[in-house]
Amino acid sequence: KQFGEGIALLKDYMAGKTVSQEAVLSSFPNGATLIEPTFIYGGDSFSLTPPRVASFYGEFIEALLSSGPIRGITNITPEGIIKIALEPPVNVDTVAAAAVKGALGSDGLGELDTYDKIKIAAS
Repeated sequence: KQFGEGIALLKDYMAGKTVSQEAVLSSFPNGATLIEPTFIYGGDSFSLTPPRVASFYGEFIEALLSSGPIRGITNITPEGIIKIALEPPVNVDTVAAAAVKGALGSDGLGELDTYDKIKIAAS
């Protein structure tokens, strides 16, 4: 989130994201769940409107980017666009499972802003 705030093209998106996160946190002061994947994939086809990557392609990219060598590179990469690009995409069903668990939990799950946090919350 902090990385995107300095990019003019993302200014309105980041402002909207901040407003919506603040609304969730103020509505649920005892605990909330904020799910922030870098990229979500799912479905059976590609689309530009709305943007969507099909499952077969997303699964391949997830397997590649979640492999040991790539995760090792990601862990030592400084914050920025490269680190974001190396974060594995998350399947829509995994995001949905994390959302359900967050909604049913009494204290929320907090900020799920990485692939690993979302996968753990969904399991």
